[in-house]
Amino acid sequence: MDTKRTWMSAVGAALLIGVALVVLALVGGRTLPERTGPPIEQLAVEHTELVPGYIEVTVRNTGPDPVQVAQVFVNDSYVDLTGGEQPITPTRDHGRIGHAHT
Repeated sequence: MDTKRTWMSAVGAALLIGVALVVLALVGGRTLPERTGPPIEQLAVEHTELVPGYIEVTVRNTGPDPVQVAQVFVNDSYVDLTGGEQPITPTRDHGRIGHAHT
């Protein structure tokens, strides 16, 4: 009889935790505040092409926010970038941001 009571307690606790997780999943997202602050900048370099006079880079935004690239770091210095005026949105598509003159 004591073993049955232990099992019933364990099943009851597991059910209570399961119900709490389901309720949290259903209404939890609506209770969180909007994320504020600077955008999370996560760019993955997909392809780099070295051409005399410039470097062409294809990147993918792996972060949650659109990112606009204005400068890149090449040979220990910042270089202005052309072609990066439009924000790169967080999609699976590859985006070519332009080229930096070196």
